[in-house]
Amino acid sequence: MRARCKALLPLAALAGALLSATVAAAEPATLIYAGRVFDSEGGRMLGPRLILVQDGRIAEIGTAIAVPPGTRRIDLRAYTVLPGLIESHAHLLMDASAPPAAAGESLRALRGAGHARRYLEAGYTSVRNLGKAGRYADVALKRAIEEGSVPGPRLFVSGPALAPGAAGGDERNVRRADDARAAVREHAREGVDLIRIDANGVDEATMSLEEMQAAVGEARAAKLKVTAYATSDAAIARALEAGVDAIEHGEAASNDTLHRMRQESVPMVPLQPFGERLRQARAAGVTLAAGSDAGAQPQRGDAARRALLAWVEAGLAPRDILQAATINGARLLGVPGLGVIEAGAHADIIAVQGDPMVDLEALTRVVFVMKGGQPVRAPTP
Repeated sequence: MRARCKALLPLAALAGALLSATVAAAEPATLIYAGRVFDSEGGRMLGPRLILVQDGRIAEIGTAIAVPPGTRRIDLRAYTVLPGLIESHAHLLMDASAPPAAAGESLRALRGAGHARRYLEAGYTSVRNLGKAGRYADVALKRAIEEGSVPGPRLFVSGPALAPGAAGGDERNVRRADDARAAVREHAREGVDLIRIDANGVDEATMSLEEMQAAVGEARAAKLKVTAYATSDAAIARALEAGVDAIEHGEAASNDTLHRMRQESVPMVPLQPFGERLRQARAAGVTLAAGSDAGAQPQRGDAARRALLAWVEAGLAPRDILQAATINGARLLGVPGLGVIEAGAHADIIAVQGDPMVDLEALTRVVFVMKGGQPVRAPTP
């Protein structure tokens, strides 16, 4: 009898697991009634649509949908619906209230959690965090969000930047190729999503082509993307020669360098200043992803949206800016199913008052946020 009971234990455990899976799968679907929908891939605004969300994904979108029994309904017919916004260059763990040296890793991560929540409430469902985060406090914050301990957007983190010469305490000094390889190996072990290298850094220090190539080669072996902070044309050209996947800042890129970026499909995250160079990059066909570089403002999500409005002043069309903040950011991350509203995509969805294709300031009037199929913010009745 005892042997029989022991034999039944695994079966009971299996039955419990199957029951749990059935309960999880039985979570009701959600039907969103959208007044307008921004088609980020086509760069156009669509009319009224129904969006069916199931198990964290968009199951179907159309003008007529068969709705499963028990489906929850969210009425957004008075609003414009867009993919969740993507911030491509953030510093969540920087805080103007205290210098980094005065705050330990844990305190910085806790402060970063507050900034992350405000990003999410502002409509940013994905954030690419690049350095200025202590040793690996950004990795800790990412894991806390993923496990549901704190609310926040999907985080894609780099850990400490690889920087040349006399870098600050938040960077990993690189003085030779072996330093770069060792740093990338450590970053991979710690669980970063990408590698940031500083092609030029403080005190006019620069990273050599050999050092950057070593970092890129090691990152490729770990299946990690590499992005380069580069402000001078020479630094950008050297980073491109090393084989980086993206350029941050890039405002001093010459026309020849911009055309090379277009030919090699290397996107740019242009940070201030904007103006003529931003227009030239767009005219050259360089893929632009929107990033704010916010690191001191208490309301990071608001700061990121204000940075988008600066693109309007630089002369870019709202369509191009919306794509830079959605599908182009997703392509930069290399994550399918982000930055779009289509069947199979992640159900990262926001709604705003007004039509941002007509007036981009509509992005400052976010009334609804959904991340992974879970509503985070809903319109006030």
